[in-house]
Amino acid sequence: MKHIKKFKNKIKNLYYEIPLEIKPSKLMKSFLNELDSFNLDIRDYAIFGSGPIAIRGIIKPHDLDIIIKKDKYIWYESPIKIGNIEFSYDWPGFKNRINELIDTAEIIDGHPYVRLEYVEEYKKYINREKDSQHMTNLASKMLINYINKKRSQEE
Repeated sequence: MKHIKKFKNKIKNLYYEIPLEIKPSKLMKSFLNELDSFNLDIRDYAIFGSGPIAIRGIIKPHDLDIIIKKDKYIWYESPIKIGNIEFSYDWPGFKNRINELIDTAEIIDGHPYVRLEYVEEYKKYINREKDSQHMTNLASKMLINYINKKRSQEE
């Protein structure tokens, strides 16, 4: 178990050193098209939950979770689900940090995604079995990228 923790810490340090390939599934593209129909300003929202992992083709999404700045969009309830998109003013473990998550989002193909370090923090906080599997899949993908980069540097 100790070696797994060391491995995960090593992977965490690689998040931004080696970018992961962007490979959205057809389903993810469909969700993004649905999101685009809302004409939101990319400075006012970010894709969270499993979306930042799904855009990299590591998992398949079942919907799209969007955090939004409360002062920009007013709904009578939060979260609110419209089609396959769920909008929320807050997020478990990040109640007072939503604007930070949005303001530091990574723009991928014109859409803002919460940074992977925050996704990891959330998935650890929520501590569900599926979230643990998502992080294991992400860590495996990052390790493969790291090994491939090292090999190409040696050639």
